Amino acid sequence: MSSTPTSTPTSTMTSTASDSATGATIPWRDWFTLAVSGMGMAPAAFWALSVQEWRWLMVNHPRGGVPLSRAGFDHLLKQYPDKEQ
Repeated sequence: MSSTPTSTPTSTMTSTASDSATGATIPWRDWFTLAVSGMGMAPAAFWALSVQEWRWLMVNHPRGGVPLSRAGFDHLLKQYPDKEQ
């Protein structure tokens, strides 16, 4: 007996797509990962967002926007070093 998947498997999602209006590359996989793993959003909630809602989240959510760079990580590490155990 096989079961029917309830959501789109990650392996079938393309990682990027082109916006036909602008020709810009859309990083769907990265955005989906950020929404689900970084923001704690349910997959169905991500796919239900409008473009305006997603843009608002990217600008206003602490985990939205550009991922933390190595320089940013090093800066945080200096500010908050690991405590000796």
